[in-house]
Amino acid sequence: MSDNDAAPQSSPHVRFGLELRRSRRARQWSQVELGKRLGYTGAFVSYLERAKRAPTREVAVKADEVFETGQKFYELWRKYTRAALLEGFPEFADAEAKCRRLRTVGLIIVPGLFQTPAYAAALAHAAVRRGAITQTEADERIEYLAVRQELLNQKAPPVLHAVLEEGCLHRATELECVMSLGWVKQ
Repeated sequence: MSDNDAAPQSSPHVRFGLELRRSRRARQWSQVELGKRLGYTGAFVSYLERAKRAPTREVAVKADEVFETGQKFYELWRKYTRAALLEGFPEFADAEAKCRRLRTVGLIIVPGLFQTPAYAAALAHAAVRRGAITQTEADERIEYLAVRQELLNQKAPPVLHAVLEEGCLHRATELECVMSLGWVKQ
């Protein structure tokens, strides 16, 4: 794929590859040289640049270190992994991250920002058993939830107001018990 073969907006996967190529060329590095710096082969770099291989979190983080770009490649990777999310949810999460006050209601399940890793895993794996998502998508959702929850650990976290139906809390305990008994695998 040349720089003109695909529009960057065609997919986050393509955007990642094009940005990797642009950054490599700006440094006048070969694919082999970049591969060595990233800890991969030149062929792997070629696959990434042509969007034939999916970028991983590790590759994105290493690319940010190698190119000293802050979190540019990590953010591109995050956009790629958001494909496992429900339509419109990435935009919701972006808006949520900018809020100073958040209000939520939980009638059936505990809202995402309050979910423990075990609870989120139980929900995701239940969706896999139903055939609604793949195991890879379940893992991506769990990882993305952990990223979303980081906003609660920032210097000035948003003020949260939550109304939960009492059953949510009981079901949360039941889900975690099921997980601890091994009925649902993590």
